[in-house]
Amino acid sequence: MNTAITLDAKPAGAIPAMNANGAFVGGENLLVALALAAMALLPVAEILLRSVFRVGIPGAATLTQHLVLVAGILGAAIAARQNRLLSLSSLPLILRGWTLPAARALSGCVGALVSALLAVASTQFVITEKLAGNLLIQGLPVWVVQAILPLGFALIAVRLILHAGKGWRIRVNSIHPGVIETDMGVQTFTARATQLGTNDVDGARKTAVARRRAASASPPTR
Repeated sequence: MNTAITLDAKPAGAIPAMNANGAFVGGENLLVALALAAMALLPVAEILLRSVFRVGIPGAATLTQHLVLVAGILGAAIAARQNRLLSLSSLPLILRGWTLPAARALSGCVGALVSALLAVASTQFVITEKLAGNLLIQGLPVWVVQAILPLGFALIAVRLILHAGKGWRIRVNSIHPGVIETDMGVQTFTARATQLGTNDVDGARKTAVARRRAASASPPTR
């Protein structure tokens, strides 16, 4: 039986998943940009309207405060997505070898746990605000804007977990069995044969791991 193993092939369903992720990231960035733009324009519009027409924007100050909330929590989620959350420790500069990814994994898990607890607490807070029935402006309940809190903290928790695993030597992607992620990047493989079986896929996986180990063990070229 002739078997051909192809590395760096895109697994089935990878393109729709990438498109969906790109759309979500684009929407996240757009929402932050809109919140920042509204934060800047609302006070200016308030000043102009009061100077020219002697009228103001109802609830402009409260709106600006809640826009700061939206921009802050989504900014933190974007920072977590890009693995740029601030760290108060210089320990990663000292650690070497396996201790560095282990410390990153531990700190990521602790941060994710704290973010998950904050997501639960903010969910309870939003539910309380919904029951109270307070309005931010006419026709806009306060809880609708504050609902960004549990969503943002949940995103931070998930992204901290994902980044915590990037330092592991090999982390098998749980979403698609045909993807192996290493600290050198993502290697995808498919096994093509006349009769495709489990042994073929296992062989491709072993080949990818062997190549990864050979690349890490080879001395650097000058």
